[in-house]
Amino acid sequence: MTAQDDQNLPPIEEATVVEDVAQENVSTLVGVENSIKARLSHVERQKEEIKSLREMVTSYLENDPSYLELEQAAKNAAKEKTKVKKELLAKPDIVHTVEKLKAMNDNLKELKEGLSYFLAQYQQMTGQSSFEDEDGEVRDIVYVAKLVKRSAFDK
Repeated sequence: MTAQDDQNLPPIEEATVVEDVAQENVSTLVGVENSIKARLSHVERQKEEIKSLREMVTSYLENDPSYLELEQAAKNAAKEKTKVKKELLAKPDIVHTVEKLKAMNDNLKELKEGLSYFLAQYQQMTGQSSFEDEDGEVRDIVYVAKLVKRSAFDK
């Protein structure tokens, strides 16, 4: 092919299309990032407002003598309840059951973590966002995303 042949060919538009798609993806990403930042600042402001209102309500309640008296009685009752519960759970006939309950809860937590891992693998391998269980019931695979501040040690 000669330089003359190149001049007769129509201009290549693929690069422009790819650029447009890439630019659109960048614009979408920037939009999503801006939405996250805006929502995050709204969440933080809302938390501060809630904290302020909660402090106002608490202050109001703590200035009422009858409320304070009942609150103290409730605290004493809770302490007594905790004491009696601890004594009852220390008795030999229930200790084994309490230990078994703790072990089963730990096992359940491990089973759920394993299930989560395998569901993530399943979704990645199949592209499916649902799973049919042994009973034929279709269940959606759901992930919960949240932002957590990094600690000083992670920085």
